Amino acid sequence: MNNMNDLRPRALEDPTCTSLGICTVQGECISDSMIRVIGDRLHIEQVTGGSYGSDLFYIPLESVPYCCFVNVREFARRVGGRYQVLSTSRGGRRKWEEIELPRSSLEGKAILHVTFSNSGYALFFLCRLGSGGAVCCKVDLTRKECLQSLKGALCRSADEGVVKFYNNCRVEERIGYFKRVLERYGVTPWFGGARLSEVFSEPELAFLMSLVIDTPQGRAISLGEKIAHVAELWVLAKILDVLGGKARQSEWLVASTLNRELVVEDRLGRPFTLFYQGSVKPHLLKMATGVEEHVVPDIVVVEGEVRDVGYGRLAETLNRRGAQAYLVVEVKTGLELAKWRRAERVREQVKSYQEALRPRHTAVVTVCGDCDAIPPGVNCVTEDRLEKFIKEVFEL
Repeated sequence: MNNMNDLRPRALEDPTCTSLGICTVQGECISDSMIRVIGDRLHIEQVTGGSYGSDLFYIPLESVPYCCFVNVREFARRVGGRYQVLSTSRGGRRKWEEIELPRSSLEGKAILHVTFSNSGYALFFLCRLGSGGAVCCKVDLTRKECLQSLKGALCRSADEGVVKFYNNCRVEERIGYFKRVLERYGVTPWFGGARLSEVFSEPELAFLMSLVIDTPQGRAISLGEKIAHVAELWVLAKILDVLGGKARQSEWLVASTLNRELVVEDRLGRPFTLFYQGSVKPHLLKMATGVEEHVVPDIVVVEGEVRDVGYGRLAETLNRRGAQAYLVVEVKTGLELAKWRRAERVREQVKSYQEALRPRHTAVVTVCGDCDAIPPGVNCVTEDRLEKFIKEVFEL
């Protein structure tokens, strides 16, 4: 590994982005078969479709005096290149593209190649053109300086509204809070799913994974989902923090719909069981009836200790065991609320959970947003009132 002193300023001030080469791992370089040189033309094969199974390429713009990577499609439009879709997957989610460029437009520049496995794991490579193609060397993303520089080098996506919302919502700060509260309870969280695990284990890398998605819509969806998960688990951690008790277990699988319980005692010794995105009923009911049913509330707190709840059986299990749902919380971020086409859907969600679980208390909690979009009659709690609300509900 090369000297990394002052990496960020030099890398971002270099319009060819070649200074990022000091982030590559020596001895981990390969010839890239997706980049071919034919005469004075360069052919790049790109596979798009989000962060699963994609191969994406980014090239520095010539028109700016700093390192500014854009997707190869945008670059091709600027330099008179040719773009065509070779094939499309069923449903149109994944596309195989070929981009043809003048070789001269890439001379002396770095090419960023991001390859996603089908499970969502990504590798980053920096490539340089040779006589017959390109040699690509793996980027060491374990170095924070490199990670920061790549985030800054993806210049187009960094200016988008959803990215600013992500930063203004203090996502990484909320992740740290969740971890501290769980640690105080003596619980080790395990996360189901590559993206959820990534957000909480390596939040900066997770942010970068969203930035490299090749369309503004794809980046917005990816970041929006991560913001939502963090907001939900931040609210759950706030409940635990206010309860101020201890756990009756040392590990917890955090996974949507699986009904994996977290059993705790509050400061008064009262037992409660928490479910994160537990499935109230099987999703198959919607498929069978064709009617939309809201079956996955963000947080359910149950009085007493309730274990071994099967998928889609939360409502049935509580009813059969005579257990009481104490609190049901639906979490909404300002980003989600701004995009909702009809606020009445919030009322439908709350009503559905009330009918299925019959909780003592129900609330919609807004994080990084207000209650303006929440319809009248729905109990809405903003994050600045959340601690007081929890104390009142649990009579602490």
